[in-house]
Amino acid sequence: MPTMKVTPEQFAQHMTPIDVPKRKSFGDWMAMFIFLVLTPGIVAVFLLGVALFSTPLLLVVGYTSARLPRPRPLARVPRDAGFYVFSYVVLLPLSLPLILLAINWALVVFLVTLALSLPVGASHPSRTVASLRKLGPFMGRPGADAPSWNTGKEPIAEAALARKFGLVWPFADLVVAVIGGAHRQGCCELVVAIPLMIALIPAMKVTYINPMLFALEDVFINQWSDPLDADGDGDADAVDQELARGAIKNCITSSLLRERNRAITDAWPFVGHHQLPPEKRPSMTVAGLQMGCGGKCTLISHTTHPYDVPGHVPRSEDASWGLIVVRLQAWNPFYQLAGYVEVNVRKDHGVEHPMWLVVDPSSQLAMDQLQGINRLFVRLGYLFAEYLREQPEFKKGSSAATVASDSSGPLAPHPN
Repeated sequence: MPTMKVTPEQFAQHMTPIDVPKRKSFGDWMAMFIFLVLTPGIVAVFLLGVALFSTPLLLVVGYTSARLPRPRPLARVPRDAGFYVFSYVVLLPLSLPLILLAINWALVVFLVTLALSLPVGASHPSRTVASLRKLGPFMGRPGADAPSWNTGKEPIAEAALARKFGLVWPFADLVVAVIGGAHRQGCCELVVAIPLMIALIPAMKVTYINPMLFALEDVFINQWSDPLDADGDGDADAVDQELARGAIKNCITSSLLRERNRAITDAWPFVGHHQLPPEKRPSMTVAGLQMGCGGKCTLISHTTHPYDVPGHVPRSEDASWGLIVVRLQAWNPFYQLAGYVEVNVRKDHGVEHPMWLVVDPSSQLAMDQLQGINRLFVRLGYLFAEYLREQPEFKKGSSAATVASDSSGPLAPHPN
C-alpha cells in the first residue's frame, strides 16, 4: 500500500485539539530521570526476552501452519482438545521463563519508581491523593470504571459483563493473540515486538501516569474519519455503513486474514488484533494485542466485544454502533496509558476512536504522547478508507454489497 500523506488541515479536522505545554514540568524531568535509571535494565530484559521468546514463537507459527484450517480467513482459532494440549502442555512450560521475566521486571520497575517518587509524592500529599482517586476506577477489575462516568440509573450491561472477566488474561488468550499477531506482522517483527513490550512499556507507564509526580486528570481525545463510501458509488449511505461495520469487525477480530488484506494491514503503522471471545465466555472480554511503533512494539489490553450485548450503547454520543471497548487498567504494566477506549462506527457513517484517559494536562511528555496518538489514528482513518476501496466485492452491484443492502441484521458477512 502506498504511503498515506495527511495534510495539517486534515489532521486538524479529524481529531480533538490538544495543547502541548511548551516546557517540561518538574514531574516530566523526574519521570525522565527514573526512565534513565531503568534504561540498563530495559536493554538487558529486552535481549533476554528475545532469547526466551524465540522458541515459543516458532512453535506457535508451526501450530498455525499445521493445524489451523485453510483457506483463510479464519474468524476464530478453534479451542479444541488439541489446542489446549498444545497451549498448556507444550507451550506453557517453555514460556514460563519469559512470563517470570515479565512479572519480575514489572515489579522491579514499580519498586524503583516508588522509591524515587515517594519523596515527591509525600511533599505534595493532596495532589498525590487526588491523582490516585483519578486512577481509582482503573485499579480493579475491568468494567469497574463504569460507575465513575455513568450518569444513568440503569447499569451498563457491557461493563457488568467485563467485570466477570477477572484480572489477568488466560494463557489460552495470549496464545491466540500471538497467533493473530504473528500472522499479521510476521515472525521476525513479533520476536522483537513482544520482548520490547515486556522491557519498555512498564517504564513508559510510570513515565506518563505516575500519581506521585503528576496532577492526573480526566482527558478526552477522539479521532474520526470522513463518512466512508465503501461501495464506491459516490455516496456514504446505510449500505456503506453495513459494509464498513463488517470490514472493521473482521479486520480487527479475525484471527487470520485473507492474504491480500493481511499484506495491506501489515503496512499500517498500527494494527490491533482483538480476538473474538470463546463462544461460551460470559464476560465477552479477551486479551487484545495491538502492534504499535511501526510494528516494533506490542501492547496488551482488556478488550470487550459489546456489539451482541443487549442494550449496549457506546459512550460516545457520535457513535451509532460500537465494535469494541478497550480498557487500559492502571495496574496493567503492558499498556502505557490508563483509561477507556472505544472503536465505533459514527452516525455520519465514518469510524472513530474516542479515548477517555487519565493524564496530567500540564505534562509535556503525556500531552505529546496524546498528540502522537491523535495523528496516528487520523492517518489510520484514511488508511481504512483506502482499505475499503481495495475490496472488489464491495463495489456497487457485487454480491457482498447486495447482501449488505438486503441484510436486516447488524452485520453483513464480509470475508477478510
